[in-house]
Amino acid sequence: MKFNAAVAAAAMILAGAAMAKDRVVVVPAHPDDLIPCFGMCLKSKDVFEWHVIEFTHGERGLGEQGYRDGSTKEIRMAEEGAVCKELGAQLHWLDEIDGEAYACRETCERLAALLKELNPRAVFAHWPVDIHGDHAMAGVAVQKALFLAGLSPEVYFMEQEYQSKRFVPDQFVDITDVIDRKCELIRMYKCQYRDGAIERRKCAIAQANGMRSMLLADGYAEGFMSFVQPLQGQCKTIFQELPPTKSCGTLRFQGFSPPRPAMPVHAPWPSREQEKRSQIAMSGGKIDIVFVGDSITHGWENEGRGKSLYDELCKTYSILNLGYSGQRTENMVWRLENGELDGYRARLFMVMAGTNNSEPAEEVAIGVHRILDIIRSRQSQAKILLLPIFPRGKSAEDVRNVKNAKVNAVIRGFADDVNIIWCDFTSQLRDSAGGMSSDLSSDRLHMNEAGYAIWLDHVMPHFQRACGK
Repeated sequence: MKFNAAVAAAAMILAGAAMAKDRVVVVPAHPDDLIPCFGMCLKSKDVFEWHVIEFTHGERGLGEQGYRDGSTKEIRMAEEGAVCKELGAQLHWLDEIDGEAYACRETCERLAALLKELNPRAVFAHWPVDIHGDHAMAGVAVQKALFLAGLSPEVYFMEQEYQSKRFVPDQFVDITDVIDRKCELIRMYKCQYRDGAIERRKCAIAQANGMRSMLLADGYAEGFMSFVQPLQGQCKTIFQELPPTKSCGTLRFQGFSPPRPAMPVHAPWPSREQEKRSQIAMSGGKIDIVFVGDSITHGWENEGRGKSLYDELCKTYSILNLGYSGQRTENMVWRLENGELDGYRARLFMVMAGTNNSEPAEEVAIGVHRILDIIRSRQSQAKILLLPIFPRGKSAEDVRNVKNAKVNAVIRGFADDVNIIWCDFTSQLRDSAGGMSSDLSSDRLHMNEAGYAIWLDHVMPHFQRACGK
């Protein structure tokens, strides 16, 4: 009997262990900084056990709303408690002072002790170079605390919209099926969000990370940046364990991570790289227009192609041509992340990329999107003129043209006609069969001067508008 009882007890313990959920921790600086993770939490609260460690109470954040009676701390604590209850998340407070948060040793040790107790599988933190001081300090404190605790969970940074500069997400969560619930939760922060603020926030979410027309077709998404992930092939990330989203009759995949074409890969071209970096250094920061692309963009500087037109153009504008023959989207990503956007403030970027990529259209489009994201994060003052991939080959049925048409259909959705402007004149480059006109290109890919003249005619108004000359 005793043996059977022991076996039963052990079975119960094992069953309980099997039912235990992995823990996920979010460390926001203030109440309502949890909003970037609402969708992720709603999607996975049946999969993971969520904990929220609030860095401060946000007690100084309501002056504009007229709260001056000293009750701010209690109001914000109560609102955050109600939100976490709806999310099924357990709430903890670190009790730092709003507006005076620091990643000092004592703070990091307290956070480390709490993280060690929770032993999370994953942690979401603020982007450490966020322009809000409390956000940045909270992000740094998480990294230091994990080191002090001797923990190595998955770590992801969350975006606070315009405050998270140079933030380029690489993990996306389709929240189309929970967007209305997310907005309901935002409304629970009554002291922060009034009047039309919810709808404005919803519009911002809709455009977040360029997800509309890329993966979701007018859907909603949250985006995160990876800091520490499991080694490839060892185990799944938390994003890969999310349930799929079903909307508009189509099963949408979940926990998307950009494949290889969106990741930086260096394709060395020492002489041209040095030439361009020297041009940047000698410009004194005064560059009007930047061309980003492959050999077709490179061709603006080649004799018999666009050089004579380019030379004339350079008499009016300071132009940096970052076109490199043979390069793919991932090569452009590497260059843009490694110095080619530093040391100047341009007015306009002209981008055409993807014809050299051999991957499926969706992956090529993701690479183009990564390029746009990097430019927008590091040169936020500039407009972007986004061009479709030009036609190539002898007919529209050419397998490369078919794929590029799919890419173009996706990347067109990245344009908002305000910061990113779509400029499509490919109909002027095609012949009657739908391929690249032989009058404009001997190899049906790289254009002659007549082709570049057509190109210039269509982009010149944008140059003039952006530069005022």
